[in-house]
Amino acid sequence: MPILEAPAPSRLRAKNAALDAWFTRCPNASPFSIALHLGWIDAEFADDDGVTFRALQTSRDPKVHHAHYAHNIPNLFRHGGNYPATWAQANGADTRVIGLSWKYQSNLILALPDSPVKTAADLKGKRLHLVRRPKEDIDFGYATALRTYEVALASAGLSLGDAEFVVHNIDRSLVGDRVQPGNPDYVSFNQNPGGSRGAENIWGLLNREADVIVGGHELVQVLGLHVVFDSQTIPVGDQGNNATPDTFAVNAGLIEEHPDFVARVYARSLQAIDWARNNPVEALRFVAKEQGRSEILASRVFGGNFLASLELNLDPGRIEILRSVKAFLLRHGIIPRDFDLDAWIDPRPLAAARAIVEERRRTPRYQAEIAPGAFRLPVAAAGAACRA
Repeated sequence: MPILEAPAPSRLRAKNAALDAWFTRCPNASPFSIALHLGWIDAEFADDDGVTFRALQTSRDPKVHHAHYAHNIPNLFRHGGNYPATWAQANGADTRVIGLSWKYQSNLILALPDSPVKTAADLKGKRLHLVRRPKEDIDFGYATALRTYEVALASAGLSLGDAEFVVHNIDRSLVGDRVQPGNPDYVSFNQNPGGSRGAENIWGLLNREADVIVGGHELVQVLGLHVVFDSQTIPVGDQGNNATPDTFAVNAGLIEEHPDFVARVYARSLQAIDWARNNPVEALRFVAKEQGRSEILASRVFGGNFLASLELNLDPGRIEILRSVKAFLLRHGIIPRDFDLDAWIDPRPLAAARAIVEERRRTPRYQAEIAPGAFRLPVAAAGAACRA
């Protein structure tokens, strides 16, 4: 199966009517993504008949691409940031969260090397840079930065009112930015520092219009920026943000009408965790390539927590952090209304998937598929930048 290409449409046995199912994911560390790259989800339904299962990115329709954020088409699996998922549910998408993962990567507040801003306490009275996209339904980049500033200031006994914000408005849509020129069939949801979002953010700092920005480790490596605040240094309960936790969400109707389909997709995702434990180097290569990072940088970003980032569950602690994140989005008007978070969580697909995996673990085929060296991503392909 070609690496980083969407699998060919698969088939699922349908009793009553054809099912057109979709999937999408953010370029984070996720077992769902690894299962796709390994070709396992395609193989799972190779002998079934009646239903297509394909990536949103294979469509030429921008409205279909927009479902990555709005979850406004039926029968969609989405693994990615919780801000779009929460916004979609608050706007009537009727989805269910069937799993949560935790992105062990830092949200950093960065300053120029010669800046007097060295710690979170130094943010008082300083100019904090924010990029806003007013045309977006859910401006998750803005929300991520705002949340990072909020928790950083709180860690020093300060609030958002203790700083000044420099806002840079972008009059474009994210979907429009991510359609590759000359190739309407290709859309990437990757966000490289060399892409438009990263450049617009960095420019405000380099021009000294602002004292700090929110960014990632790439900017520390490439530009030598100083780390003022690292979200990994505060208590886990305070780290809630767009990717902490990431949500594995699916339409509620798909669970009710095709529970076997949902459970089998989920089971293959859980199997990918077993494979990654036995093949950590190859698993990191998948994620690095999808994120447009080198393997070395990906290793530094995750530190010793890469395999932990793949864990997919409904841990009560993660659910409570998701609840605090929803409260943040509501407090700042990023979502229009509140909803019942407990009703949003559906544990049934996870329980069914775990039962499938437990049964399959006893088979030689399963053990062969997850064995060390069972799949090798060529070293020459690793670390190549994703197109964005």
